[in-house]
Amino acid sequence: MGNERGVALLTTLFFIIVLSVLGTAFVVRSITESRIALKHELSTRAFWLADAGMQRGTWELRSNNCIGFVQCGTATACASCSSCGAGDKCLAASLTHGDYDVTLNSANTLLTSIGSYPTRSAANRATRTVQVAVAGSSLFSYAAYAQNTVSLSNNAVIDSFNSTLGTYAATKGSSGHVGTNAGTAGAIALDNNATIKGDASTGASGTVTTGNNASVTGTQTHANNVTLTAISAPSALSAVTINPDSSAASATKSVGNNDSATLTAGNWKYAAMSLSNNATLTIDGDVSLYLTSSTALTTANNVVINVSAGSSLTVYSDGVISLGNNSSVNNVSKVASKFMIYSSYTGTTGISLSNNGGIYGAIHAPLTGVSMNNNVDIYGAVVGKSIVLDNNANVHYDQALQSIQGSGGYSTSNWQEQ
Repeated sequence: MGNERGVALLTTLFFIIVLSVLGTAFVVRSITESRIALKHELSTRAFWLADAGMQRGTWELRSNNCIGFVQCGTATACASCSSCGAGDKCLAASLTHGDYDVTLNSANTLLTSIGSYPTRSAANRATRTVQVAVAGSSLFSYAAYAQNTVSLSNNAVIDSFNSTLGTYAATKGSSGHVGTNAGTAGAIALDNNATIKGDASTGASGTVTTGNNASVTGTQTHANNVTLTAISAPSALSAVTINPDSSAASATKSVGNNDSATLTAGNWKYAAMSLSNNATLTIDGDVSLYLTSSTALTTANNVVINVSAGSSLTVYSDGVISLGNNSSVNNVSKVASKFMIYSSYTGTTGISLSNNGGIYGAIHAPLTGVSMNNNVDIYGAVVGKSIVLDNNANVHYDQALQSIQGSGGYSTSNWQEQ
């Protein structure tokens, strides 16, 4: 009887031990799985934060010309994707549940986003990092490119130079390529000693016509189909309150006869700007200017816009820009990227340059016509709905503009988690 009780006791103890071991194992496993689940949850949250940062960075790059970025290590806002100091570009945000930090490298070729949960400074934070490769198409791959026709006549010339290598006189070349999407006869038309010192290309079925000693020195092709999209003013600029002229109740900035005015670094917004006879407008610093009326910029006789050394002027226009009668843009650096015009105007002729004017700069006006005549010179590039050069009007393509990439011109690929 005693033996039976002993066996029963041992059996009971054995089962208790087994159950205890199993129970302990179950508890340990539950704790481990809970920790794994919590770690997975935190990591997933960090991943979605990194993805949110990537979405923001991509939007800034494609749609806001990098205005939301700052120079890494500083609080200096980027003027554009192509003008942001010499280093990388950064942006950061703290959300309700977590943070993200985004970096765009100086070459605009790699976006990196780090998501941190619960915060980037928490000791036990979870972090995830994603990267995408960025590729862009240049806004200015040609000396002149149009959606519709390009017309050159009466000694008009298109050629090239490279401001990164030297002056126009020192680097003058034959890469002044001209293109159009038009697929019609005479899509590119030259007459009366007009010359394209470069290639000429049209849309399918388009032709290049030359008459009266006109010529194209390069090759001719007929397969173009380039998407031309207007660039609107960045959100930070469009949000600026219109600055009325101090001497008038209107929202027009006026500079009177023989008077002068200065725009200092920053964002400026007017309905229109009017520069009278012999007026001088000086640009001091990196200036972004938004003109909102249908008559955006007009100049009288002998007007000079001085873009001083170390400065830049980027103009966004919803209306007509007209420079004429010995009016010019004196871009001291003689670098085209320091004076840019982006027009969203949709009327017939939104850009008119005439009568001995000249600029070092670039024009992007894909929804309206660009007209140049009577001894006008552009040292840069032109994009328009249609382009007309007449009576000794010339475009000298600055090949350095090939690095300018604009809104909607970027694509992303090779997404990967680091």
